[in-house]
Amino acid sequence: MSVIEDTKQKWEELALQTVLEMVRAKDGDLEVVAKLSQVLADLDSMKSMATFLREHPEGKQAFQEYPRLGNVDFNQLHKLPTNTLGYAYSNHMLQRGLTQFQPKQVTNDYEFIGAHKERNT
Repeated sequence: MSVIEDTKQKWEELALQTVLEMVRAKDGDLEVVAKLSQVLADLDSMKSMATFLREHPEGKQAFQEYPRLGNVDFNQLHKLPTNTLGYAYSNHMLQRGLTQFQPKQVTNDYEFIGAHKERNT
């Protein structure tokens, strides 16, 4: 195994281990989220993620189009059945007078990955 392959395998194992820690963590445990962010924050990690994601049709398309969430109509979501995620989300936002996050435009792969990581940390 080459040094590059060995490094990639170690990174993948650390990333997977950290994701599993996050899945097993108690609700509200932000330390594990921060740990995952640190594992995935370096440029080599971002390159690895982009390469991996491009191997799949949906990932390849995402890196060609850089899709971002558009405007969310809370009033429209609030018309959904009460046992849906859309209703729960809109109800939470409307009751608290909150507005949706406005994502910044991205122009390259690293900004695209970074924008998704920033919202999840």
